[in-house]
Amino acid sequence: MELDGRKKRRTRAPSKAPARLSDVAALAGVSAGTVSRVFSAPHLVAPETAKAVREAIDKLGWVANGGARTLASHRSRTIGAVIPNLENPVFAQMMQAIQDKLLSERYTLLLNCSDYDPEKALLGTRSMLERGVDGLILLGENFSDALWHLLEVQRIPKLIIYSFRSSGARQFVGIDNVRAARKAAEHLLDLGHREFVILGQRADNNDRVAARLYGFTEALRDRGIPAEARRVIETPWSIQAAYDAISELVRTGTMPTALLCTNDYHAVGAVSACQRHGLHVPDDLSIVGFDDLEIAAHTVPPLTTVKVPARAIGESAAQRIVDHLEKNEPLASVEFEVTLVVRGSTAAVNI
Repeated sequence: MELDGRKKRRTRAPSKAPARLSDVAALAGVSAGTVSRVFSAPHLVAPETAKAVREAIDKLGWVANGGARTLASHRSRTIGAVIPNLENPVFAQMMQAIQDKLLSERYTLLLNCSDYDPEKALLGTRSMLERGVDGLILLGENFSDALWHLLEVQRIPKLIIYSFRSSGARQFVGIDNVRAARKAAEHLLDLGHREFVILGQRADNNDRVAARLYGFTEALRDRGIPAEARRVIETPWSIQAAYDAISELVRTGTMPTALLCTNDYHAVGAVSACQRHGLHVPDDLSIVGFDDLEIAAHTVPPLTTVKVPARAIGESAAQRIVDHLEKNEPLASVEFEVTLVVRGSTAAVNI
């Protein structure tokens, strides 16, 4: 029904505007500058004052204007990381440690997974640079020349993790994969083994695997193991792929006495295949893994493996890049030592 010849108009209640920094300051009873210092220089703010500001922030649901803060400080407080994937538990552990450390320093982690594809890595890195990341953490160094050129032109602080070498101008926080692999091979050599199969991923675009394969073969060659007694099988990174590879060795009657794996997933698949085909580990086949994932201690028998300090590497890399940005400390390489964890999957060769 119309009233006074006019139609009723539907009206919409005005939405409540988001809280502003000045609202937070008013509720906490401090200046706007104090609110800003709670984020930019918390050591200059008394604990009780910071507590009042944070309570006001929680109550009002206030979120800082990241874009404005970036323009003012020329910092995004964001660190990018380029990794192959999150399927590998070692990668996931490192990223968790990096994120935890960055959050404690009021930085945010921006992640890109390349799937071992140099073009994806380049595109992802360019995208992160366009978003103004303050630094980059790269897992490994098998990236395209175009990516390295881009980083040099942009002069972006960067660290390479999970790998280490003392030569060259790049900075690493990680392990010497060649030396780590030698340690595993020498363990089996010391147990008297002379017939080996090395099981690993494809080394294309994967410097960690390439280094481990080199370390294995170098150690065997140095002990006089002939080429025909140190076969290398490359297979996808999966338990099933390793299971299939060992099953094929059983089928063809070409089993060695010792198996060196570039990761624990392959070692677990090998143990499973031996059980399926009636072989006993370590009596018929001694197996060494790499990484010391949680599952390694729970196979039957438990795996002998190379322990990589994944979380410590991630935390150290994050702290060092933050210290470089905040304190202008130089980025320097750090080598982490590995440990050979000897369990039940290796024994002296049966002659």
